[in-house]
Amino acid sequence: MKKLGMTFFLFAFSFGVGYGIMLHTSAWGPVTRDPAAIRQVYDFSNLSGSDLTAAMKKRLLAGSAIIREKQSLGVELGHFAMAKITGEKTLACQEFKKVVLRFEAEGIATGGERPVMEVEGACEFSPDMTKINPILIPVDKIMAEKPSDGEIQYREGHAVTLRFRGLTEEWPTRWLLTSIRLSNPGEQKELLIDSEEVSQILGRPMMVNFK
Repeated sequence: MKKLGMTFFLFAFSFGVGYGIMLHTSAWGPVTRDPAAIRQVYDFSNLSGSDLTAAMKKRLLAGSAIIREKQSLGVELGHFAMAKITGEKTLACQEFKKVVLRFEAEGIATGGERPVMEVEGACEFSPDMTKINPILIPVDKIMAEKPSDGEIQYREGHAVTLRFRGLTEEWPTRWLLTSIRLSNPGEQKELLIDSEEVSQILGRPMMVNFK
């Protein structure tokens, strides 16, 4: 009986250790937050001032992509390491907590003004730390709503807040990315890429198509 109990104990112990290792190495487990683990090419901790700002903006857009995830469209951005004012190395999504993407509708205008969509989500990085997890736009849910100006919040899965202005009776289906803003409201910290910079850095329009 004692032998059976010891065997069970050893099995349970081994399973627990193995599961713990798997959890820490799996993409589904906790993500390392050590800035030293990021690729050197995306490490801007040696930069400061305008050089750092330029590198951050270029990296965000150079690593950007539009992805489709089930009934949603997502905007993925590049991630990087940087230095705090104290000189300590940190990660972009540790310094900035929120991402706000601003879009303008293509082919629709009222009184010379195009409809505007703002999409706000959390700044969270991928397991390999080179990407900011996609800010998801729940297209199917939006299209099921009646077009109206105001704010819509979706809390299922990755929480996202959408703000609309200047809408007409029909939903615009083509949206042009015009700015990216990373912010940390608690510390009034912000990084803004305006429409001119988006165009210059990308060299092409970035469109989100609801259809």
